[in-house]
Amino acid sequence: MTSGGLLAVALAGAFAFQAVAVSYLIDGIPESTVQRLLLAIALYLVHGAVGIAVLIYYSPLLSTTPAAVFGIMAMAAGWLGLGLHALFHLIPGGPKPRWMTDVGLYDVVCLLAIGTGFAFVIGLV
Repeated sequence: MTSGGLLAVALAGAFAFQAVAVSYLIDGIPESTVQRLLLAIALYLVHGAVGIAVLIYYSPLLSTTPAAVFGIMAMAAGWLGLGLHALFHLIPGGPKPRWMTDVGLYDVVCLLAIGTGFAFVIGLV
């Protein structure tokens, strides 16, 4: 398997693990605003740390062109953007705009950033 394939598998595995973990944890989220806010921030930090750790771990195996560096940055931005969207769901407060609570264009843009960055990293672009 190529290093690009390993990176794709690692990111997909991390995303699937976090999606299952977050959906499991949402059922047990306390009603207290402070506890809910702290849990949301902690989940966002874990989401970001896992994605960044995967990118850092696999970055030496990938090409060293400036395009690959751009790709890693685009993937990191997309990954953190998806985490931010999950954070919007968990943060307590009043009514939120639909783009914060519904799956839509924001998610597509984040996934496109990850996909485009991945294409740059493995040398497709």
